Amino acid sequence: MAGVRAEDLSRVIGAIYDAPLLCDWHPSLEVLDAALGCTRVVLMTDDTNNGRQYPVASRDPDVEATYVEHYMPLNGAWPVLARQEVGRAVLDRHVLNMEAYERSVFFNEFARPNGLVAASAIVIGRDRGVTSALVVNHQERRAATEALDLRTLSLLLPHYQRAVLLWQGRSALAHGNLSLWQAADRLSTAILVVDRAGMILRTNEAASVFLRHRAADILERRPFAGPDAIRSDLLLALQHSLATSEPTSAQGRHRVETGSHAYALTMLPLQGPPDWIGIRRTCYVIIVSDLTAAPANACDALIASFGLTKAEAKLAVALGGDGNLANTAASLGIRLSTAKTLLNRAFAKTGSHTQSQLVRLVERFSLVRDAPVRLSATSARETDPRR
Repeated sequence: MAGVRAEDLSRVIGAIYDAPLLCDWHPSLEVLDAALGCTRVVLMTDDTNNGRQYPVASRDPDVEATYVEHYMPLNGAWPVLARQEVGRAVLDRHVLNMEAYERSVFFNEFARPNGLVAASAIVIGRDRGVTSALVVNHQERRAATEALDLRTLSLLLPHYQRAVLLWQGRSALAHGNLSLWQAADRLSTAILVVDRAGMILRTNEAASVFLRHRAADILERRPFAGPDAIRSDLLLALQHSLATSEPTSAQGRHRVETGSHAYALTMLPLQGPPDWIGIRRTCYVIIVSDLTAAPANACDALIASFGLTKAEAKLAVALGGDGNLANTAASLGIRLSTAKTLLNRAFAKTGSHTQSQLVRLVERFSLVRDAPVRLSATSARETDPRR
């Protein structure tokens, strides 16, 4: 995509998918900010049920605090931008009465002094009174910059939607919020809450499929050993992850190969008070993706985001599941020389320099099925973990 380097785009997309795992959206906004060379990027959530906005900005927390405390009610641009069609990137000058807006107190006392003169935005999702949108600000108007912003926002839309869905699923299980469990069950990953001793406390439907046991058979059990032992390649992988992760580590990622399957595991300690999920012991959220059965949208996402051909995307996804180029070539029925050519083209288009970088990108695309995103008041309020 003209104007944004493939390497920068890969970093942005990677940071988007890391956001719900790390409980922090700021890094993804900061990376996008740098890629676009803008003044500020804001992820804004508006909950009309309680009349509150929840902005998460890419920089200047003091400016963000000033906005929330003094200028949020005066922002006449946001209500107009929030009413736009989901998925349609717009420029402020196309939907606002700019003459009136540029005479407003908000523009002259807050926006202009902070370099927020021009804006482009895209509504990520809207549901039950909750709207979430991405807003990019610049300190001056340029046609080339505006065009780049619109293309970039449109390209990143499905990734932010999938990341929000992943956040909802993680939050649903961690908080025991039954109203959000439907979101967790739309994920193509297994999500489990597990204590240090290996007892499974919460899980989604995908986990039951991965573990090959009904949720009722594995909840409140220690399935790794003793009378509760269940034979499962995935459980062995989970056991390995528990044994090699420190309770205080911010994030632990493991790639585990068991038989004919390769799994990507992300393990995160639960943050918050001891009784956050109704228990008083150290626990983890474990997110598991079966790389061998990456959903079709992984190929589609690589094609749409980076311009890969179908053959290049299929190779990248297959390599994510196998990890060995020769084996991947054989499984696809192509020569090793052809596989190397496709791999080098995929490297160039995605800005990857090694197979592990490309595989990591595929892992992120494999996290979530394509599905309409549903925003909830609960997940919206949790967008910024500092609140």
